[in-house]
This record gives sequence, C-alpha cells and structure tokens, in this order.
Amino acid sequence: MPPAIRIDGLIAAKRPAILQSFTREVLMRGFPTPQATAAEIARPADACITALIRSLGPAPLDDHQKLALAVDYAEQRARLGYDLRALLTEFGLLRGILLEAIGAQVASTDAGQRIADFLHEVMVEAALRFASPARHRISAAPASYS
Repeated sequence: MPPAIRIDGLIAAKRPAILQSFTREVLMRGFPTPQATAAEIARPADACITALIRSLGPAPLDDHQKLALAVDYAEQRARLGYDLRALLTEFGLLRGILLEAIGAQVASTDAGQRIADFLHEVMVEAALRFASPARHRISAAPASYS
C-alpha cells in the first residue's frame, strides 16, 4: 500500500462494503431475531467503525468514550434478544471483515494491531456490560449512535 494512503481513510472508503458484508454474515447466522432489520444490525457496527476511524486518526477516543460505545452496543444487542455468545461471535465477524477489507499487508502492521486492540477493548467492555446483573434494567429506548 502506498504510504500516502492513511488507514483511517481506507476504512472510511470501504465502510459501505464492510457494513454490507457484516450485515449479511450476521443475518446468515440467524441472530438476532428474524424481525431485526438490516439497519438495526448495522447501526452499532457503524458506530464502532466510526469510532475506530477516529481512534486511528489524530484525535483518538478516550477510555470513557470507548466505554460509552461498548455500553450502547451491548444495550442495543440485548434489546434485539442476543445472548453473550451471539454478541462475541458478532465482534469476531466485525474484526474479520474489517481486517479482510484493509488487506493482509495492512492487517499485519502496527495499524492492524491497533484495529484489533480497539475492537478487543470494545468487545470486552460490551461483554462485561451485557453479562452484568444490571442488564435487566436496560431501557427500551434506542441507543444514540451520533
């Protein structure tokens, strides 16, 4: 990859294809519920990609922002009826699709490791939120992904 191409720009350019592949893969696996729309499935993944792009740039997210992203992701998935296995499987899908989209040469660089680390941090926090005893208090209001 030529040095002039930034990884955040590459991911931003491939975002539509990444989200399309992600949504297709999630639906093929049969989770969450049959009535979930493609938009409901893509929304938190898109927020995650947006945050990742920002984190790869000059103004990365702080720990509080990553936690808020993870909580929103977990809460949205809980409302769709996910179990913890589905949540973790979905993060694995997102990571694989993202790394495939940027290519093997980039995935094996420091930037590829930063992507994997970011997604791992968000996944762990989302899983902790999802599995917490307070989960039954998750509101029915949709999460904000702006």
